[in-house]
Amino acid sequence: MVGTIIGFILGKIRGGKLRNLKFLHIRLWPLLILSLLMQVVLIFSDKVPLLIKYSTYVYSFSLILAVIALVVNIDKKGFWAILIGVILNLILIFIDPAKLPAFLSVLNFRIVIPKYYILSDELGIGDMFVSLGMLLFIHGEMLRSRFGQRPTTMIKFQYKGKQ
Repeated sequence: MVGTIIGFILGKIRGGKLRNLKFLHIRLWPLLILSLLMQVVLIFSDKVPLLIKYSTYVYSFSLILAVIALVVNIDKKGFWAILIGVILNLILIFIDPAKLPAFLSVLNFRIVIPKYYILSDELGIGDMFVSLGMLLFIHGEMLRSRFGQRPTTMIKFQYKGKQ
């Protein structure tokens, strides 16, 4: 979230255009949307016992969906950093942070965030990589030259039919 906002601000300061974002083409974008929706549902699930019970599984599955979509789109600027961050977060889920080997203990490093930041009270190494990736992606897309390109929808049909 923070990386996205900073990316927009830096892109605008450096002369980027918001309208460049309508030219985006992200393969498997529904997986990314589903992953984000699953994580948003978990944020507001404190009243649903079933979601509380299986929240670790839901969160893990959402990250796996994100990894699949990120690998397919690794050519996009900043997606490599987002992928690293998501993988680091997955490692922390699958390995109990208290039992991390010494050489991996840096993954459990967290920064405490002031209370006025509404999304979380801690920011981990993986979250920092995700924010960096979003900053690079948004900033890069805003500054990209779009001469001669037409706006696209995110869905591309490959079948042309008989001509």
